Amino acid sequence: MNSKNTKFKFNSLMVTAVVIIAVIFVNLIVTALASKVNLKLDLTRSQKFEITEQTQTVMKQLDKGINVKVVGKKDEINLEVAEYLDRYSAMNSNFKVSYIDVEKNQSVLYTYIAKGENLRMGDVVLEYADRYKIVSASSLYTQTVSNVLGENKYNFDLEMKLTNAVVTLTGASEESAIYLLEGHSEASLTYLNTLLNEQGYKSQTINILNSEIPADAMTLISCVPAADYTAEECEKIDAFLQSGGNFIVISTAGVPELPRLESYLAEWGITKTSDIVVEHDANKMYNGIPFAIMADASEHEITASVISQKTPVLFSESVGYDVQKSNAQNAVPTVLVTSSEKSVGKANLDAATAAYEEGDDMGPVGMMVLSEKENSKVMVIGSASAVEISAQYPGNAQLISSSVSYITDNGGSLKIAPKVVTEGKITNLTKTGINVLYYSLVFAFPAIILAIGIVIWLKRRYL
Repeated sequence: MNSKNTKFKFNSLMVTAVVIIAVIFVNLIVTALASKVNLKLDLTRSQKFEITEQTQTVMKQLDKGINVKVVGKKDEINLEVAEYLDRYSAMNSNFKVSYIDVEKNQSVLYTYIAKGENLRMGDVVLEYADRYKIVSASSLYTQTVSNVLGENKYNFDLEMKLTNAVVTLTGASEESAIYLLEGHSEASLTYLNTLLNEQGYKSQTINILNSEIPADAMTLISCVPAADYTAEECEKIDAFLQSGGNFIVISTAGVPELPRLESYLAEWGITKTSDIVVEHDANKMYNGIPFAIMADASEHEITASVISQKTPVLFSESVGYDVQKSNAQNAVPTVLVTSSEKSVGKANLDAATAAYEEGDDMGPVGMMVLSEKENSKVMVIGSASAVEISAQYPGNAQLISSSVSYITDNGGSLKIAPKVVTEGKITNLTKTGINVLYYSLVFAFPAIILAIGIVIWLKRRYL
């Protein structure tokens, strides 16, 4: 009997040892595999961690090393950012991520300060050879609209910025050259400059009165000019467009009359009809302000994402435009964004608060117009604030981003829709509640399951 019990004990111990060794072995294999392949399941409501096919294609083709430096330790960085970087690393070992403890590595900050950059906690720096791109942590989230009580929604835009940075840094696509025109008391639009940089465009300013339009120029942008263009400048712009270039004009209510520029735009079928668009539909006013209009988008490739996602677009203090199908350039004009049928395009800014008067334009009034001919495109955006507010308003961000991409036809600028991050009631727990939930799930429940397993094993080990 003793010999039999000893044999059972030995067999039991051997089986236990084999199981433990097998578990350890499988764990080692899974751990090694996880560093090469993403094995995590995205169970979030909006699949916010799913990588698009566009990014997967770019990462498969990456055959050059990119050093990615994140300002801050990994446990200090936003969860979404750290998870995305892990997934990019898993797709290609050439994407090498390191986290910088700024308290111990001040030299990294000083290196970029010398280059005129001011790195902040959570910023992501991608380095390739002697080039670099910075993805700012502050630019990754924009709050959007939610009708659910106790719920916050944010657009998370890291994938588009990371992938475009990889594409432009490695030379997989040449940066499209965009020139911002100056010499007419133009406005400086901060968000537009940020957008151009983040989407992989090379931008700089130029005064075409004193110089020729550069050969690498793909698009010219005029940001709220307060002084008219000369006949010579209009001729240069026309020659540029006839050779396949593109032209964007951004305006706003209250700018002086620009007869030469407006006359040239009319050749493309775009005519200014009102100094300011006033909304009279209370449901289309933003916070009850008649000059702040929740605009309607027409069906077009540019507006497709805005329409499909039903994201509101805000146009404030906009100039009104109409289109002429018959025009000198034989171009095809299209109204992309309008006010409501109850709106009025006021012919005189001084009478903006008055009711409809003779000479005014009855709604819907065009506030954003595109005109196309062969390989050239001209776009007019009647509201400068529609561009600037994009930093806080996702619908505007999608619209302006798609507009610039469509106008330039930049194949290297990937249009990847932002992911929606939803913060619901579980994230509204108190800090104590979150800690209790964390320790229960991570420590208490596994310990209970382990204890139950040990008790069962002790009782059944000799059976």
